[in-house]
Amino acid sequence: MLAALSGGKSVYVGQVVLDEIKALGLEQTRENERRVRLDIREREGGAGLLRRKRNEILSALANGQSVFVDAILSPDEWFELEMMHKVGTRLLIMDADFETRAARLTARNTRPFSRDDLIRRDDTEQAALRIEDLDKDASIRIENIGPLDHLERCLASFLHNIELPRLA
Repeated sequence: MLAALSGGKSVYVGQVVLDEIKALGLEQTRENERRVRLDIREREGGAGLLRRKRNEILSALANGQSVFVDAILSPDEWFELEMMHKVGTRLLIMDADFETRAARLTARNTRPFSRDDLIRRDDTEQAALRIEDLDKDASIRIENIGPLDHLERCLASFLHNIELPRLA
């Protein structure tokens, strides 16, 4: 949504996991996603997923686009992103309570979650990835619990109040 509102580029880091599952010939299940995500980070370091998107990110910046990375889930990934582009990097945390996320993720058409899948993902992110450590680095936090038009207004306000980073 940020890319659409700004004309920037969205880079989905989770695509690395989906591509790896396909390359390994595994069935696309939540458990395989979790295992592959953790395995990549184990083999390539905490920012391994983001590093695989490095060229895509830097290419977009070099072409004058603002880049919105979805999603930074660990302090290692945030540090790596800051090192890629040292000026104007912002961390936006979008928060929603468990019930709101569960309702949205179980109802979506593409890759829906069960409540148990979401609990397991949350446990993994909190234990293995230390996502709570990112709170101190956030430029802004948006409570994503209302309707979509409210979220759009919050994101538009965020974009209005920052200078979008570009490479010189």
